[in-house]
Amino acid sequence: QGMELLQRGLSLMSDDSFYKAVRVKQATKEDLRHQLMHTTWRLECNRREKSFLKSLQQEQEGEFKMAETEMEIFRGFITARGLPALEDD
Repeated sequence: QGMELLQRGLSLMSDDSFYKAVRVKQATKEDLRHQLMHTTWRLECNRREKSFLKSLQQEQEGEFKMAETEMEIFRGFITARGLPALEDD
C-alpha cells in the first residue's frame, strides 16, 4: 500500500519536480555512502591505532625490564660499598 501511494504521488508530479525528487534521492544515497565510508575509515584508524599502541607497549616493557636489571646492578654496587639500601618509590 505504501508503494502504491508513492507511485501515485510520483505520477502526479510534473517532470521537473519528479527529476528533482530523483536528484534528492541520489544525493541522499551519496550522503549515506560517504557516512559509511567515514565510519569504515574510523574503524580502520582505531584498528591501526590499537596495533601501534600494542607495539609501543611491547617496546616500553623491554625498556622497563632493562631499567629493572640496571637497578639491580646498582643495588649490588650499593651493597658492595656498604651504603644504606634504597627504598623503592
